[in-house]
Amino acid sequence: QYILDIGIENIRQQNLKVANVLRSELDKIPSVKLLGPEQPDNRTSIVTFTASLDSSSIVKKLEAANIVLADRDIAKSKKGVRASPHFFNSEQESVQVAEQVKGLH
Repeated sequence: QYILDIGIENIRQQNLKVANVLRSELDKIPSVKLLGPEQPDNRTSIVTFTASLDSSSIVKKLEAANIVLADRDIAKSKKGVRASPHFFNSEQESVQVAEQVKGLH
């Protein structure tokens, strides 16, 4: 009932808004490559990327900062980091995730 009270379309729009902030912030980081559709109309709220560090290291380091991302297979021998922001996440949290990624070495 909670989800229905908020509204499925409202949740979808919030998910996309938070994900788009994350995409925008990650795109500013030279070592990050965003994966997935470039056209906004073809996107979901899942954000997948690679960076100079391997994906499992990124996931582990961000987990230590209480940021939960996932290490996922994206090709035969390639992995990426997946973020799945949802309506309970804020735009500021997306910015913080990107800041943490930027600070990884």
